[in-house]
Amino acid sequence: MASTITPMSKVLIVGHQPLYRLSVANLLPQGDAALEVLEADTLDQFSIEQLSGANCLILCGPDQQVAKIGDKLVLAGCRFTTLRVLFSERLGAAHRRCIAEGAVDLILPTTVGCSQAETYLKRLLMDLEPSVGFQALQDPELLSRFLPDVDDLTDREQRVLRHLNEGLSNAAIAQRMAITINTVKLHMAKICRKAGVRNRTQAVCLYERPLAASY
Repeated sequence: MASTITPMSKVLIVGHQPLYRLSVANLLPQGDAALEVLEADTLDQFSIEQLSGANCLILCGPDQQVAKIGDKLVLAGCRFTTLRVLFSERLGAAHRRCIAEGAVDLILPTTVGCSQAETYLKRLLMDLEPSVGFQALQDPELLSRFLPDVDDLTDREQRVLRHLNEGLSNAAIAQRMAITINTVKLHMAKICRKAGVRNRTQAVCLYERPLAASY
C-alpha cells in the first residue's frame, strides 16, 4: 500500500461528469490547504508529471476499462503504486477480481451516502486499512446500492438480452438464435434471477448502461 496522504500530496479525480467530480472532491479530507486536487474528464488529460506526482487516483464510472488502468499508467512511464478508488454504478465478477488482484483498492457505489463514503475513504486514505476494499464488498448497505453487471451473464444470456433490447419478441429471438421459444423463456428466467429483476421491461434497463470510457 502507498503511504498516507501527506500535506504535499496530490489527488487525481477522473470522470466525465464535473458535478460528480466536485462532489467526490468534497468528500476528501478538508482543512489541509496543501492537499492538491486535480480533475479531468479522462486520464489522458493529465501530464506525465501530474500522474507521477500523485498518490491517489479516484475514478467516477463508467468503469468497463478499470482493469486496464494500471497497465496504462505503466506504459506512460508512471510509477503509480498508490491508492485507487472506483465509484461504480454496477458491481460484478470483474470488479471483485480487481479488488482481489489489487488493481483497485476500494469500490463504492455511485449512489453511496456522503457519510458512508467519507468513512470508507478515511479508512483507506488516512488510516490505510489494507482490507477495507474487501470489507466494503461485504457491507449489505453498500451492496444494495449497486446495479448488477451484465458481464456476469453467460454469452447466450447476453445475446438474448441484446435481442430483447432491440425490441424482438420471444418468437423472433428464438428464430434469430435458432432455439426454441421455451429455451428463450428459460434464458429470460435466468437473466431475471441473476440480475434481480422481475420482468422483460426491467431486464431491458440492464442493457442501458453507460458506454465504456477511456481513462
